Amino acid sequence: MESTKSGRETIFKVSFENRLFQQDKLIFGDDRDNRYCDECILIKRQSLGRSTRLHYHDCYELEIVLQGSGTHVVNSVSYPVNEGDVSLISPADIHKYIIDDMKMVFFNVKFKETALSDNLKLKLYSMPLPVNFFPLSTGKENIQKEFMAMEADAAAIADAGLKKAMLKARLECVLIYIFNEIGGGKYLPRAAERTENESGGMKIYRKHRDPSDESNRIMLDAISYIRNNFRRNIKIREIAAYCNYSVNYFGVKFKEYTSMTYADFLNELRLEFAYQLIVNTACLFKEACNEAGFESFPYFSRLFKTKYGCSPKYYREARAEKLNNNSGNQKKYPGSVEQ
Repeated sequence: MESTKSGRETIFKVSFENRLFQQDKLIFGDDRDNRYCDECILIKRQSLGRSTRLHYHDCYELEIVLQGSGTHVVNSVSYPVNEGDVSLISPADIHKYIIDDMKMVFFNVKFKETALSDNLKLKLYSMPLPVNFFPLSTGKENIQKEFMAMEADAAAIADAGLKKAMLKARLECVLIYIFNEIGGGKYLPRAAERTENESGGMKIYRKHRDPSDESNRIMLDAISYIRNNFRRNIKIREIAAYCNYSVNYFGVKFKEYTSMTYADFLNELRLEFAYQLIVNTACLFKEACNEAGFESFPYFSRLFKTKYGCSPKYYREARAEKLNNNSGNQKKYPGSVEQ
């Protein structure tokens, strides 16, 4: 676990790989070889007796509340949560839990999207995350049933290969039920205490292509790789080599699939993550720049101003004044807009 001082609060990065062999229950892996970490799913029944600290993950996190109530703060938006509520957050989300009762009990699943089939991976990419909701009717029963089956399978199946196959299938069943509930409107979205659309999640638009096509499958794998590694200095030649393509051919295919250049795609991911750090914490702007994977602060500032209309400093000040302003004399900043 790594930490970044934010002034008001410390932000913790919870590493998927570091948690594999600590307190979390290891579900499957291959001789603790980190090359297989992206293929892993971690499950844990977690009991919280106090509020958690602000943190983010380098993986997706899926949870259902088994007992208790509280508040789930995601990207500075507060959602009341109670027994039966389900949440799904991405690696770009910063969150924490505030406990109302003596304790809250969760069933927690951490996973990387590379553990999913191509069709579900594509569905996950198109889903506006984070999601906090209370499933209705049979959806709730099905989701809870699959969560409990995961835990039972982890304890009952000894063969690593069979365990891996079964748990991947269970996870995909849970996600299918969730996508079906959300797509069909058969759920109650948890109302947020503050609902203005500040960022709206990553605005990365991709053409919907058949994932069974070999070149499209390779592009899906490339997107997974970029999403899992965008905070470090990854070059296009590294991604091209990962796909077994030349740099030029990869660039052409990537833009054909995403309608974006590799550089634009990478910058969009990094800007969105830096945005979350800037609006949710009091971290230094250079810290947000570095945490998001940018090496040059002037370059980051220029991109931020192009995307959001003003510098990070002005954006944070304008947003803070908007949220805390109790008079009618709100100060205006260059490029700031009502959202």
